Amino acid sequence: MRRLVRVTCLLALVTTALGGAQWFGSPSAAAKAWRTDRVRKIVPIAFRRTMQGCDGGSAELTVHVRPSMDGELRIGIIEDRFFGHGDMERAAYWMAGILAGLVTRRPMNWRIVYQHRGYIDGPSAGGLMTVAVLSAVLDQPLLPRVTMTGTINPDGTIGRVGGVYYKLLAAKRAGMKTVLIPAGMKWERKCGRPRKGYMFTGARVDLFERAKSLGLKLIPVRDVHEAYFHMTGRPLPQELDFHQKLKLPRKARQSLTSSYETWGRRYQRRLKALQSLTPKVFFKYRPGFQTLARVAESRLAKGREALRQGKLCAGLGMVFQAASLVGRGELLARLRIAYGQGGVSAMIGVYKRHQVTSAVLMKSFQKLAKLPVKNLNDLITLAEAYAYTATAYGVSWQASQQMALVSKTKKDDQKVFLILRSAAMTLIARDLLHFSEDLIKMGMGYWGPPVPPLKRLAGWSWAMTKAAEANIGYFDRVFINAMANKYGRSPKAVRLIIMLRDLQYMLGRLCAVASRAAAARLPKGVHQSAVILGGTATSFALTSLVVAKWTKLDARLDKSGALVKLGSPQFLKPMLRSARRHLRESILRAQKMGFQAVVPIFHLRVAEALAGPENPIADRLWALSEYWVGTLFGRLMTALAEPEKKAAR
Repeated sequence: MRRLVRVTCLLALVTTALGGAQWFGSPSAAAKAWRTDRVRKIVPIAFRRTMQGCDGGSAELTVHVRPSMDGELRIGIIEDRFFGHGDMERAAYWMAGILAGLVTRRPMNWRIVYQHRGYIDGPSAGGLMTVAVLSAVLDQPLLPRVTMTGTINPDGTIGRVGGVYYKLLAAKRAGMKTVLIPAGMKWERKCGRPRKGYMFTGARVDLFERAKSLGLKLIPVRDVHEAYFHMTGRPLPQELDFHQKLKLPRKARQSLTSSYETWGRRYQRRLKALQSLTPKVFFKYRPGFQTLARVAESRLAKGREALRQGKLCAGLGMVFQAASLVGRGELLARLRIAYGQGGVSAMIGVYKRHQVTSAVLMKSFQKLAKLPVKNLNDLITLAEAYAYTATAYGVSWQASQQMALVSKTKKDDQKVFLILRSAAMTLIARDLLHFSEDLIKMGMGYWGPPVPPLKRLAGWSWAMTKAAEANIGYFDRVFINAMANKYGRSPKAVRLIIMLRDLQYMLGRLCAVASRAAAARLPKGVHQSAVILGGTATSFALTSLVVAKWTKLDARLDKSGALVKLGSPQFLKPMLRSARRHLRESILRAQKMGFQAVVPIFHLRVAEALAGPENPIADRLWALSEYWVGTLFGRLMTALAEPEKKAAR
């Protein structure tokens, strides 16, 4: 049966590629005449805990979609009771609308209204709502008696949920015949006596056996593409992939080789300084610096091995990490020595000599602002380079905020901690500026479709701003608020703790804010849109990893913030497989439209080298973020090029 479904999907994709222009090509007469609401009725299924025990429930949710009057994405909610839609549900509404635009590569210029009776909250209907919005945008009906449970992740993968055992009963009561669930879910525990914050502590049950006993068909789905096919009988637009090799141009490989050598020299210079400073550090801190040097050396060895195997992109990523680690060790060692010689005031003096000043940051922005943008390939490369520079700006600002607390702190040990943390941030900012230069050398100067009109570019920049904000808000409401309630802390306090322990979360939040601040200093034009586009797209991709890591993969950190393990590691492999497929698809489509697609191919090569099961969990998560960054920039490439392509028909 599974083989038959795959064959059916392939035939449908071939039909689309050969003669399906009426579905996904130029707008049909019906699409041009779209002036009224397209209505989709779906039946979310929910888990609930009552006085009598655990149970499932369902209620019809109506989704109205139509073009918005002002050409921007608008989300509306109709309630029949005060605040009938909770924060998590509202966040999922926004995510559904944004993903519909990213998946179809269409401007997010529609108005979506959700209507539901009673109270509803939780993210578990996110996948179902995304499919409903997509079916309305593409004007394809939903199949009857099919429902779904599963969150929607920002890359389009379907996230795990709880209480499926009881949700299946709710689906049966609602007259459903087929239920889609997240791939990887087979076993689940029933409700039991809550302990350690976990509700599902009862007997372990087989969900497929449960569905069979209720007369339901249970189908696992990995992402929104699979969910859409099973809920409509039609595939979403995809590029056929025959596993052809995707290579970087020779010029890009030469540039990467030069960057690898530069970072190698930077590593050796910093390591030599660290080795000379370590004996001068107070003896109880020396083992920490020696351990850091050993970790950096192992990363460098991995980078050299990757280079020997021809994996140049991954080799550059490893040597970059190695140089950053020893650079941090060198700066922290200098600060420790300064404290021993002259106390906190001496530490502050060393910090000021190494901090990234506003003058340095503005010089980097001005250098990028002078670069000519000849085509869309240049624009996408410049957008990501701006993202690195904007993130450096945000991290540097955060470091200055931490330093401002030093004068307000009374205890020396707390002052030392703040200075050391600020120094680590300022080193990250400096290395991000260096890598921005590497990216420009690698990715600019290739042929590509022309830059679209400024209005079109500004529209997608604004859409990605909304996407980044929605993603951050989604994480805050789904995870931060839940953690705050669980441990009796304020959401602000929990957010600060996570920022200090999770680098991707900190960089994702700062990148979005800093890119908008930097854009305000540039004149209106292509460069201003590139800053916003690159910064918010990168923020969206980084926080996508954060959402997946904390909610779907159930990350466990130690007190220092290091990743210890994943509570649900079985979901990582299908996520990596799905993410790789999406990135390859976006590259193939971009090449078909005339791009060299240097930036997406670079991210693909890095991710492929890190995604193997033999690599540590941290590296595999790094691979996941590389897949998502590359996919997002690849989709933006093709989305921005499509109007020109359609006009040429």
